[in-house]
Amino acid sequence: MFVAIRVMILIASAYAGSAVAEMQFAPLPSLAASSAP
Repeated sequence: MFVAIRVMILIASAYAGSAVAEMQFAPLPSLAASSAP
C-alpha cells in the first residue's frame, strides 16, 4: 500500500519537475532551434 503511494508520488513529482523544466526552457527559442535538427 505505502509502496504504491510512494510510486505515485515519485511519478507525480517527476512529471511536475519535467513540466517546470519545460517552462524554464521555453523562453529560450534560439537555444532550442539551434539544438533541433
